[in-house]
Amino acid sequence: METLARDILSVTEALREALAAGDFPAAEALLARRADLLHDLDAARPADRPVPEAVLAIVAQVQAL
Repeated sequence: METLARDILSVTEALREALAAGDFPAAEALLARRADLLHDLDAARPADRPVPEAVLAIVAQVQAL
């Protein structure tokens, strides 16, 4: 889960850069990749256990962007 969260952070940062540069085709591809990663993260989350603190910290970084 932590690896997926870090990947989401990286893709989100790249998406922000692509949008700032006006590279909309790249932004569209990054949005699709981010959606796939978010789906994977949701699927990897065990229903019977809380989300690890390290993952929550990375999610907070993504939300701050």
